[in-house]
Amino acid sequence: MNRATIARLTASAAASTLALTSILAAGPVAAAPTVQGPWSLSQDAANLGVIGADSFAYPLGNGVDRLYAVSSSYLPDPVTAFDCPEAGGCQRVPLQSRFGSSLTMVTLPDGTRRAYFIDLMDGMKTIKTAVVSADGLSHGEAVSTGIAVPQTTLAWGVPDAFVGPDGKVHLIWVEENLGATSTGSSDSPCTPVKPTPGVVTPPVGETLVSATANDASGTTFTRDSGYRMTGGYVDPEILRADSGDWVMLMSTGPGCATQRLYTATSKDGMNWTLNPTPLTPANVSSLDPTGFSTGPNTWRIYYTISETSVSLGPSDSGYVLHRGTLTFDPAKKVVKGAACKPKKAVFGDLTCKKKSKKSKKYVWK
Repeated sequence: MNRATIARLTASAAASTLALTSILAAGPVAAAPTVQGPWSLSQDAANLGVIGADSFAYPLGNGVDRLYAVSSSYLPDPVTAFDCPEAGGCQRVPLQSRFGSSLTMVTLPDGTRRAYFIDLMDGMKTIKTAVVSADGLSHGEAVSTGIAVPQTTLAWGVPDAFVGPDGKVHLIWVEENLGATSTGSSDSPCTPVKPTPGVVTPPVGETLVSATANDASGTTFTRDSGYRMTGGYVDPEILRADSGDWVMLMSTGPGCATQRLYTATSKDGMNWTLNPTPLTPANVSSLDPTGFSTGPNTWRIYYTISETSVSLGPSDSGYVLHRGTLTFDPAKKVVKGAACKPKKAVFGDLTCKKKSKKSKKYVWK
């Protein structure tokens, strides 16, 4: 999530809580699941009862997940922890340490669990890391990873940490660069938000960049060259990092009229191919995904839904956490030249897509 969005979420805590009471009582926002090609995201019916964004989750076992989120209901703590059973109704779990914001965790090959989060100190935004306790509620001394920018820097952050097939920790995060050169990605399909007088319009020039740990400890990092994704995509979540088989989930940025979730795949973790069909509908904004594997081609996903574009003021009272299942069906294939319904293909339709004006139509079977 864009840092300016988190700041507005925090500043409007009381208003957010009051406005979301009716939303939570009514249950999940009506966001119909989409089945588009081999990738699909189905939304669970369970009401989590959590107001928040910028989340991270992992399974505790026995049908319970540990969920961390930036929640306006529990200020001044920047991150709040919840235990979420299968039926919903997540319960808050008090943290013993302050985890900053944009929390993510990894388990190293030696069994050590590390947290990575953004800390604001001495005029800088710094990605820090610390060893996490076995119960996930506290951490040791936090040290800098060497990745930092001035606090005045916008469109920066939301790091995700993961262990690659090389056994090292990798970080991927958002930063703005309007002159970025694509490295296998695609331009964003989002419709930029129309500027409103007196309202700051978020940028649409975000890129995803990455860094690799210098050693097995996962404490200091060297930035990788190039960009992992261009075109305004944010909130990266690496779901799979195997040799020759990488999967990433992300959303379009807050500069889009509606934020939507997308998948991308890679063979090396450096050059990514975007699946141009969105996983989520256009009637609500979907952002800040996090998740973990539940099978060979299935993942449990937690993500935030807002009833309106998160770049505009009214949406600041609309951040609600939802849960869903992401599925990849390898049996589905694209059939070239098949009949396309409706005849006029619209980007993101359930069945149709066009690669270019000159190409034949494609349909998923």
